[in-house]
Amino acid sequence: MKFSIKGLISGAALALAAMSVQAVPITSAGSLTIGDKTFSNFTCSITSGGLALTGPNACSQINVEVIGDGSAGSPYGLAFNSGFSAFGLGWEDILLGYRVTVTDPSQAIDEIGLAFNGSFVGLAVTQVVETVFNNGNLVGQAEVHNGSGIGAQLQDLISLNGAYTVLDVVKGIYLGAAGGLASISYIQQTFPQTDVPLPAPLALLGLGLFSLGLTSRRKQ
Repeated sequence: MKFSIKGLISGAALALAAMSVQAVPITSAGSLTIGDKTFSNFTCSITSGGLALTGPNACSQINVEVIGDGSAGSPYGLAFNSGFSAFGLGWEDILLGYRVTVTDPSQAIDEIGLAFNGSFVGLAVTQVVETVFNNGNLVGQAEVHNGSGIGAQLQDLISLNGAYTVLDVVKGIYLGAAGGLASISYIQQTFPQTDVPLPAPLALLGLGLFSLGLTSRRKQ
C-alpha cells in the first residue's frame, strides 16, 4: 500500500467549514448548490467481505451536505456522514462519485482538501482516497488514513495540475479489521479556488478602452 501525502490542511479550518444545510441521503441528493459550487451526478456502491460486522449496509444510509462560507479559511465543499465501520475479521469498500461545477466564470478550482475522523482499535485500518478527473483525465489525488501499522494522516491538501471549472470526483472509502474495529463518522471535502485570468481579447479590449479614455482627456 503506497501513501503519498502532498500537504496538510488544518483541522481547525475544516471545523469552521462545517457551516452547512441539513444533510440528505446521497441516494436522493440530486443536485446541491452552495455559493458558486453545484454538486451533482452522485453515485454510490458498497462491497464487503470476510466475517466482520460492517456498515453502512445501504447507500441510503450515507448522508451528504454542503459546507463552507466561501472564505479562504472555509472554502465550499461537501461533508459525508454515516456509521462507516468494520468490526471483527473482514472489510468494507465504499465508492462514492459526484461532479462539482463552478458557476462563477471568474473562479476555478485549483486545490482539493480532504479530511476525516477515521479511528481504530486493535488491528484495523481506515483510509479514504480521493481521485479527481477533468474530461476523463487525472488531475489530482488526495489521501487520508489511520490504522495499525500505518500511522495517522487525517488531513490532506493538494494542488491540482491546473485550474478547473468542472471536476469529476471518485472517493474510495476503505475499512478493514483483523480482529479489531475500524470506524469513520465524517469525511469532508473542500475545493479552494483561484481567480480566472481575463481572456486575452477582453484584456486587450480593456487596455484599448483605457488608452482611449486617456487620449480623450488629453484632448480636453
